[in-house]
Amino acid sequence: MPDHEEEIYSFEQARKRWNKKVSFSKDGRKARTKRLSKTVDQRSLRAKGRSVQFNARVRPDLKAAVHEAAKASGLSLVEWVEAAFEAALDKGKEKTRNA
Repeated sequence: MPDHEEEIYSFEQARKRWNKKVSFSKDGRKARTKRLSKTVDQRSLRAKGRSVQFNARVRPDLKAAVHEAAKASGLSLVEWVEAAFEAALDKGKEKTRNA
């Protein structure tokens, strides 16, 4: 077998090539995560008007109740939370108009 074919089927050579490309350090992991996060099709999020992430800490019982409410309504968690936020904002606007 010629050398180039032997190289193709050699696991040792494959490992050497792979190890050159992958860094298992903290910085390497961060770089991979950043690179992978860019592969998510952001167009699908923008098409739905979602381009900003929102994080919140809540009580475990509230989280479970929100998940159940979303499931019962047939909406995704994000759709249910957006609807709840919008309803709260609308209610707040009505109070300021009536005040």
